[in-house]
Amino acid sequence: MLAKQKDILANVTDENDSQTNDSISNSEMNTLQVSDTSEEIFTNIPNGESNHRCYASVCRLLQAKGILRHFMICTKGRNTCSGCSRELARHQKTIQLEKELQAIAVDNDKLAPLLQYRTKLISIKAVRSALAFLPTFNSKTRDDYIFRAARYVANTLGILIQNTPSSNLIDPPMTSTEKRQAWRKANFLCKCLDNATVTNCGIRSFCNLCSYIIPCMNLMQSTKCPGCNTFDSWEHIGFLCLACQFANMTFQNPFVK
Repeated sequence: MLAKQKDILANVTDENDSQTNDSISNSEMNTLQVSDTSEEIFTNIPNGESNHRCYASVCRLLQAKGILRHFMICTKGRNTCSGCSRELARHQKTIQLEKELQAIAVDNDKLAPLLQYRTKLISIKAVRSALAFLPTFNSKTRDDYIFRAARYVANTLGILIQNTPSSNLIDPPMTSTEKRQAWRKANFLCKCLDNATVTNCGIRSFCNLCSYIIPCMNLMQSTKCPGCNTFDSWEHIGFLCLACQFANMTFQNPFVK
């Protein structure tokens, strides 16, 4: 572009022609700058990427929050960008962890230590250690997908996690009011007259209409949990055990919701 401008100026023969050529060259320079900028945005794509824009839910969510100003470019051979591909893998791990929590069969002593972290900070490593009985957390290697999924599950359970600058972009933690309401509803039982659609998760069943645990029958004077009829009630007779309360919370408010 500069060489072309130099040639135009070298061929100037008089002052009038010089002024005319200057105005033409300036317009050409502006046109070239605009075209170069547009080509840089839409055609100068790194190797291994396509020229398709990513419209995955993660990119759209970050755009709605004002974090991303432009659409990302999809990875070659995929219909999502690399960031969305990684985030969707974390979401799949989160869904897997929620299903495991809904079907857990552990006594109250294993889950009781986590209750203090509703008001006290805990690290992701400590959360994974406390929930080591879940199959997904059995691996001792550092997995970024499991690491972020553990944060999402902790947010669902109202557990306070140590924050990082980008930790709460997708799933912000519950407020103190939302946390109290979630734990209050964690002890609710289904009272629907007709359980037309039921989801069975291990030793407990959930009503798809109200999203609460369906109580077992003939437990009026029993000390066992009315949700699973396996473990003792937590704190008061007739209350759900902690395993059922954790399962109730994840079923009522799943991450995808």
